[in-house]
Amino acid sequence: MALDNIKCPLGNWYYIVGSWSDPLNRMQIFGNGELKDTYIETSSMPNSNYHFTIGYKDDYGNYYDGIMDEVRISNIERNYNWIKTSYNNQYEPNSLISISPEVNIP
Repeated sequence: MALDNIKCPLGNWYYIVGSWSDPLNRMQIFGNGELKDTYIETSSMPNSNYHFTIGYKDDYGNYYDGIMDEVRISNIERNYNWIKTSYNNQYEPNSLISISPEVNIP
């Protein structure tokens, strides 16, 4: 899987999501709400030779050198719209809501 498609220079906030489709054995990687890479595994996740890791690249022995603010794991696949909305909700929350001036009712 080419995570190199997601460039994360120091000092910037990023929203990275991995989504696994069980029947298709498909892993999708999203960066800041946009699809960056798709990988098809030849065996199902429980039978895969790869270990589930966060912050470690098992086949290269490299560790993530940075800060992770939050990690979430769900047991359902998240679709593109859910991931994009979650990103917008955190990065630009005002883009999803509008607040009108207060109305005085006599």
